[in-house]
Amino acid sequence: CCVVTMFAAATSCCCCCCPDAVPSGCSIWAGSDCCCCCCCWVRCWWWVCWWWWFVLVVVVCAGGGGGVCYVISSSVDSVGHDTVPYPLELMIQPLRKRFRYHFHGKRQTNDIQKPEWYLTQIRSWMSSHSPFLLTYVQPLLSECCGGKVPAEKLFIRSMISLVISKLRKDTSQLLTAEPALLSHTIDEILSFTSDLSGLTPTTAVERQALLEVLEEEALLHAWLSVEQLLITDPLDKSLASLTTWQPHYRE
Repeated sequence: CCVVTMFAAATSCCCCCCPDAVPSGCSIWAGSDCCCCCCCWVRCWWWVCWWWWFVLVVVVCAGGGGGVCYVISSSVDSVGHDTVPYPLELMIQPLRKRFRYHFHGKRQTNDIQKPEWYLTQIRSWMSSHSPFLLTYVQPLLSECCGGKVPAEKLFIRSMISLVISKLRKDTSQLLTAEPALLSHTIDEILSFTSDLSGLTPTTAVERQALLEVLEEEALLHAWLSVEQLLITDPLDKSLASLTTWQPHYRE
């Protein structure tokens, strides 16, 4: 029960960060939320089955000796290019699917003017899953993989890769949008990057991965143009004013 409760809290609907955009429908697999008892029961049952599958995979890995968890199935995170073992990948897959459902499709939550919505969701997942990763997942992975798999760091890197893919997908729209929108998005990304410094497992690798997206030629050029516009536009308006060169004080 405690495992189900923890996962239910960790995967709560992302509409908490965007109350004005409540998704319609009631699809557990798509990731939308619903208050009906039937959906809640199905959700709890699904997480119970997921948990036992997770334990089974780890037990099989442990039974085969260190390193077998990589051989059964794995993926490579796009941030640090480290191998993500299959048990941890099982945990990340539903979150990745939910993120794409809400922030890559035609849902109201996919609003390019609100980058803080998907960044808030990623922050929430990283903080809410941390206790579970350290208490349950890390000991199992340490036993089967010889203590060489940092579960929390790999999870955080997988979450950051979702942000990177979302930012790259929105780049074409940002380059043709109003300068204020690009400036707002960059501010939110920089704020998110700064918040990563407070997470113990993160290093400069995770923060640099986000900054590298902003340093890509097209986006960097647009960023510098926006900064120049925000600096020079108020100055030009001030200099063009009829009262600019009139003395404020008279003898």
